[in-house]
Amino acid sequence: MTTPSRLRIRMTVELGVRGPVFYQWLPLGPENGIRLCRGDLELVLWLDVKSVQWASEVAEEDIPNHINLTAHRLYADITATMDDIELLSYMSSRDFSQQPTEEEEPLAERYEIHGREVFSLFADGVNRLLTFIRVEKGQFWLNPLEIDLDRMASHSAEFEARAKVDGGPWFRWQPTQLAVLRVDAPIFREAHPRYLTPTDWPEAQAFVSAEGQPNLPRQLLAAAGLSQECCS
Repeated sequence: MTTPSRLRIRMTVELGVRGPVFYQWLPLGPENGIRLCRGDLELVLWLDVKSVQWASEVAEEDIPNHINLTAHRLYADITATMDDIELLSYMSSRDFSQQPTEEEEPLAERYEIHGREVFSLFADGVNRLLTFIRVEKGQFWLNPLEIDLDRMASHSAEFEARAKVDGGPWFRWQPTQLAVLRVDAPIFREAHPRYLTPTDWPEAQAFVSAEGQPNLPRQLLAAAGLSQECCS
């Protein structure tokens, strides 16, 4: 019997200067991340000190001294336990300089199907987190990711997707070979009452992991704030 292997995919979401704002605190590391499970896939959204570094360096010990910390990037780890060793081998050795051969077509199709599942979970998790912060904290400048499952190659490049099997080396993770497109985020800033604090994080974890809907009055206020900003 074949022993299942653990596939870990890592993506980096670049939020620019318009990311979520924290107050004198950051949920550092995957162990403090937000989890969302679907089928045999598990998503973990997490930050590190580099998440808040932009024009200047921020040391971990200095985090409590910053009244507003903008998260410029967010990390997403998606893991799956798989027994399809043939597919895992194909993922780690795929030659992107040429199209799949006739013999490789079945593997390429399985890779694409798996990629659609991964990107669907990734988009849902990230967008639920951004929705929570936008609605519950009023950080209305946060926009959801726009993920087109027919353009996974572009998204793989945009989010610098890479993967590893068990303890092996990292390799390029790209389920398809379509065109690449990257969109940069504009500049935006906001005030202290909207910043995230440690007491907000358990609510964000519960919101992303559950299937509930955001608070309707706050959702309407967030939408109104975004409309006012767009018209100003």
